[in-house]
Amino acid sequence: HVECKVQWRSSGNAVPSKVAAAGKSSLTSFKIAARGQRESRAFSLIFLRISTGRRHQIRVQTSFMGNPVVGDSMYGSSAEDDWCPRHFLHCCLISFDDKDGLERKVFEPLPSHLQRILQEVNLHHRVINLAEKVRCVG
Repeated sequence: HVECKVQWRSSGNAVPSKVAAAGKSSLTSFKIAARGQRESRAFSLIFLRISTGRRHQIRVQTSFMGNPVVGDSMYGSSAEDDWCPRHFLHCCLISFDDKDGLERKVFEPLPSHLQRILQEVNLHHRVINLAEKVRCVG
């Protein structure tokens, strides 16, 4: 789990959100699915579940832990990550209770362009069926 206070700062700041004592509580659970390497740099594929909904919560928390989202230069991803043309961040499962109290789930598999990027990273304990693995976590 990552539990910290995330503060949204007014526009004009280079980094709009940060971990700060004055922030609001935030909680994210995570599970490492695989570890890999590309050009001598280490990477992890992680599944996240947010329990709160702070602005940029995932991006702030992963950066705070020293492992920013690949492609997220605002929160600390290396300029060397230009091999990934966007943030490697994907919402694959969203679950909520509708107005009648029924749980609704929507699943969206990893897009093909992100799957191709994953192939560039030499993953250890490779996730065989990403969709099934995500359903277990979600």
